[in-house]
Amino acid sequence: AEEAIPVILDILKNDDNDRLKLRALYFLDDVPDQRALPVIMEVLRTSNDDNLKLRALYVLEEMQSAEAVPVLIDLLKNENNKNLKLRALYAIEEINDESALPILLDIARNKQEDPNVRLRALYAIEEMGNPEAAPVLIDILQNDTDKHLKLRALYALEEFSDPDVYDQIRGLILHMVQNEQDENLRLRAMYLLEDMDTPEAVPILIEVVKKERNPNIKLRALRALEDIPDKRAIDVVTDLLKRDENANVRMLAVRVLEEIGE
Repeated sequence: AEEAIPVILDILKNDDNDRLKLRALYFLDDVPDQRALPVIMEVLRTSNDDNLKLRALYVLEEMQSAEAVPVLIDLLKNENNKNLKLRALYAIEEINDESALPILLDIARNKQEDPNVRLRALYAIEEMGNPEAAPVLIDILQNDTDKHLKLRALYALEEFSDPDVYDQIRGLILHMVQNEQDENLRLRAMYLLEDMDTPEAVPILIEVVKKERNPNIKLRALRALEDIPDKRAIDVVTDLLKRDENANVRMLAVRVLEEIGE
């Protein structure tokens, strides 16, 4: 198949038949070849056919070449087609090049942007794991209403594992553990709290264990107490061991008491 690459590239550069060009791009999607990179980027720059551009983006995603990032950034800045922007973001996520971070942050913070496009930008930000993104993620948690965006922002913050970022978000995460109404957001905030090693969380976690009826929330609070063993939790965890009807909750309560005892 590689012997056909020069012919395929010639079709993309010189043929006027868009259907044939599209089929050539499908070929390159199956047989990605770095020799095709300049031609694929030219398709993105110059073609007026969205189908060709979309398929070219699939090929770039397979190639994972950092050379394509400037073209992808330019497309994200100037393109209105949501599907093309989404596919460009998939490609950027696969390439994972730091030079794309500014455009990703611009998209993530833009409340006028399509929510699915913003969400895909957050996936790419998470993949990069650069703590410089923290202010935008914190703003989403504080000011956005879209639960999917807030959840992905929490995943990204967890991915950073950065002590300075943890210092910035500790109060916000504690507030979410205590007050968030959405179960998925609250659970993810607890996951993050486990990584942060925050003794000031213990009274809040004790209250959650005392009052929470949702076993998923209760289990996650116990896991956080297991990671932050504190004698203040002995009484409430012991009571849980005696009275709770959920076998998993009682099993984890034993583990928490073991950790506190050590």
